[in-house]
Amino acid sequence: MEHQEKFTNLVPFRTVWQHGGAATAWVKYADNQRDGMVKLPVKAWERRWHRRIRESRDPNLAPELFAIGDTIGNVDFAWIVMERIQGNPLHQDPDAHAVDQACGAFARFQKASRPFAVQQRPAPAGWPEQIEQTRKSLQALPKDLAESWGDALDALVKYHDEAIAAWRYRPIKGWVHGDAHLGNLLRTEQDEVRLIDFAEVRAGHWVEDAIALERPLWQRPELLSKVDPVDMMAGYRRELGLPVADEDGRLAAIRRTLLAATAPAWSRTEGGFSGLRSTLKVLEQGLREIH
Repeated sequence: MEHQEKFTNLVPFRTVWQHGGAATAWVKYADNQRDGMVKLPVKAWERRWHRRIRESRDPNLAPELFAIGDTIGNVDFAWIVMERIQGNPLHQDPDAHAVDQACGAFARFQKASRPFAVQQRPAPAGWPEQIEQTRKSLQALPKDLAESWGDALDALVKYHDEAIAAWRYRPIKGWVHGDAHLGNLLRTEQDEVRLIDFAEVRAGHWVEDAIALERPLWQRPELLSKVDPVDMMAGYRRELGLPVADEDGRLAAIRRTLLAATAPAWSRTEGGFSGLRSTLKVLEQGLREIH
C-alpha cells in the first residue's frame, strides 16, 4: 500500500451497519500518532466527494483525510485513510437529539455541495414497475396485511400517474447525500457530528435525504411522533440560506408514499411483517395527504 510505512497497528473490523463490500480497519498514523480508519476499495466518486467536502467552506462536516492511494503493491486498488472518530454512530442512540443533529448535517452537506454544478438529471425510478412488482409480492404476506395493502395500492392507482409525474419532474438544482441514515453520522466526544460514506451522492432534491432519514423511523412511531425530519431539515436549510419551496412538502409526501407503497417488495429490509404493519400506516396516511 502506498505510504504503508506511515500506518501501524492495523486492526480489521466490520460494523453491523455496513452493507457494502468495502473492508475497514483501524490504524495508527505514524506522522502524528493519531488513530485512523482505512477503507478499501473506494470508488473514485466517493473519494472525489471526500475531497470536495474537506476542501469546502465546511470541512469539519467530514472526518479529516490522512491519505488517499490508488494502488496496493502493483495492483490498482483505491483506498482512503481518515481520522478515527471516537464516538458512536447516531443510530446507536436514535433519539430526538440524534435526528436533529442528522438533519443539520445533511442540510450542511447540501450547502457544501452547491458550488459543484449539476449537469444531468437522475434517471427515472420506474415507479409503475415497482408498484406492479409489489402487487406480486403481496401473496407472501399474511392475508389481512395483503388485503389491506392491495386496497392501498388500488387507492394509489387512482392518482399515482399525477404523483409520479410530479416527482419525476421535481426541480433538481443540487446534490443529495443519497444514503441518509443515522449510521452514516458519527458523534464526537464534543457532541459534534461527522458525516461519512459519500459513495451514493447524486443529483437530487433535498427531500430525498429527509425521507431517507425518516424511513427507518417508520418502525419507531414513538420517536417519529416527536420529530419531523422533513420540517427539521427544511428549518436548517433556511438557516443556511438554502431554498425551501412551498411545494416541497407535497414532494416529500409523494416520495414517502411511493416508498411506503413498494415496501413489501423489500420486506426483508423493512423489519419483517411487524415493520410492514407500521409502514402500512405511513402509506395510508400518505394517500390521504397526496389525494
